[in-house]
Amino acid sequence: MSTQRTPPGSRQQLNIQNSTMHYNSDSALNMSSNPNSDDNNYIKITKSLKRALGDLPFQPLSSISEIKVLFAELKTQQDQKFELLNTALMTIVTQNQEIQKSVGTLAQQHQDLLAKINYLELENNEYKQQILTLETKLDLLQKCARGNSIEIRNLPVHTNENKIVLNNIIHKLGLTLGLNTPIRDSEIRNIFRTKTDAIIVDFTSILRKETFLLNYKKCNKSKRQNGETLLNSANINLPGTSRSIYISEYLTTKLRRVFYIARESVKNKKLFAAWTAYGKISVKKEEGTKPSR
Repeated sequence: MSTQRTPPGSRQQLNIQNSTMHYNSDSALNMSSNPNSDDNNYIKITKSLKRALGDLPFQPLSSISEIKVLFAELKTQQDQKFELLNTALMTIVTQNQEIQKSVGTLAQQHQDLLAKINYLELENNEYKQQILTLETKLDLLQKCARGNSIEIRNLPVHTNENKIVLNNIIHKLGLTLGLNTPIRDSEIRNIFRTKTDAIIVDFTSILRKETFLLNYKKCNKSKRQNGETLLNSANINLPGTSRSIYISEYLTTKLRRVFYIARESVKNKKLFAAWTAYGKISVKKEEGTKPSR
């Protein structure tokens, strides 16, 4: 087999052809290869344009006088702002001082009010103590003034009623209760009706008053044991519907309230019994126990 070799000259020429070649980019790459073609036939390739530093407008520095004017204007503005801030600060300081003075005045007034309140509380306590003392004295005086009096309740009011009519009713009551001696007119100091239609009889002696009350209790006790109706208006021949008659001591306002509470306690079975005697209230907690005031 024959072997053909490439001549040396041809090999060198081939190497030259295969060697790498470097080319610069054509600045008119976007143009058509035809020199006769117009600009409208250019190949449209977008080229980004960057602004070079030299393209910026040049602004020359101002003169020294203009710089001084600018600084002067800036200083004037700063001075005006500082003046405004200083004025506002002085206003705040003045207001703060006034507020401190007002707070001090209010604090002093508060202390004065506290002192007055304490004084008024002490004075009020003294007045309460004095009122309590006066009420006690008044209650004692009322006890003494009512020591000879009795109170008759639930008697009907008659037309043209006067002290003579009331005096006759008391005489009838005395006879019905079985007094040892009839009541004389001289033994009745005063007789009248209250706003609650109760009849108040003021005897001249405590003995007559106590005898009247004692006979009333005995009469009702006897009727209760015999199963009869308790003392009523029919027993003394009073006209109208029969009404029960209640007789008790003429108590003071304070004792009347206490006696009412005691009777309510008896109804609620908290106490066994409650009664009055010689201007005093006595109660029993249980049957057979010793009474207490």
